[in-house]
Amino acid sequence: MARWETKWAVRQIFGGTRVGVWGYWWATAGLLRTQRAMPAKWCQWFREHVLLARRHTDLALHGANVWVIDPGFTVTPALLCRLLSDGEILLTDRWPRLRSAYQPAALATVRERFAGLAHSMKREEDRLRVLDGLPERDQGGLLVRIGARYVAPAASERIPAEDGSVDFCLSMGALEHFPPEELRALVAEMARVIRPGGVTSHIVDHRDHLFHGDPTKDCFYHLRFTDEFWRRVEGNPLLHLNRFLRSDYLALLEQAGFEVRYAGHGLHEGETTGVVRERLWGRYREASEEDLRAAVSHFLAVRR
Repeated sequence: MARWETKWAVRQIFGGTRVGVWGYWWATAGLLRTQRAMPAKWCQWFREHVLLARRHTDLALHGANVWVIDPGFTVTPALLCRLLSDGEILLTDRWPRLRSAYQPAALATVRERFAGLAHSMKREEDRLRVLDGLPERDQGGLLVRIGARYVAPAASERIPAEDGSVDFCLSMGALEHFPPEELRALVAEMARVIRPGGVTSHIVDHRDHLFHGDPTKDCFYHLRFTDEFWRRVEGNPLLHLNRFLRSDYLALLEQAGFEVRYAGHGLHEGETTGVVRERLWGRYREASEEDLRAAVSHFLAVRR
């Protein structure tokens, strides 16, 4: 059995029940520590969110109320938000996944990398004092100390925030995991809670999430399946991708009342060279050349 099929089978088995999902995360994120690289990734991509917001908008970030969607297992984005802004911080996730075991690494990584982030954030390096004395193992205590609110599970159709109360909303590798109707509801919530002139910024990985390490598969292998087949895994959080292409996200944001200011997709574009249009299913064969070059996109939009 090829590596892709093996990964699929394992995730199909574990992802079929809530107990199985927690068991999979316990074994991977817990025992194997598969999420140990996430603090460094968040530091890298948080910088991009900030730089693009400064480049394409006039948002005052230092006082911004920030909403982070699906931070995953690490408290890193909350720490970065507090270093950036003195405003309110809201983290929402469909699953309560934050783990205190990753907290020491998050604190250490942010402290180590802040020197390289300070210029992008337009903060002095002594801003790190806001992290002084934070507990390394007490997750709830840390969130209270930095003034961050963590809500999980959070329903896509009703985020716990007042209308127009958010200035800056961001995510990294999260939106592609929302089923289509949930994603539409989430974007509608963005339009409700983000104030006019506020910014939403999202890194979206359009690629098949199982193709890495399997030379027999290309990065859009998941676009070969029929919609009927794909709907069978919609309720499986270990397998599901919504299969939205770059243009689908652009349309979704525009229809919800956002003006897209940036939609870059140069990252990992080289991985799309092995994609054969004729092997894709149905409507994906008719996708634009740009959609089929966009392996990973970064969307930044302003609420009208």
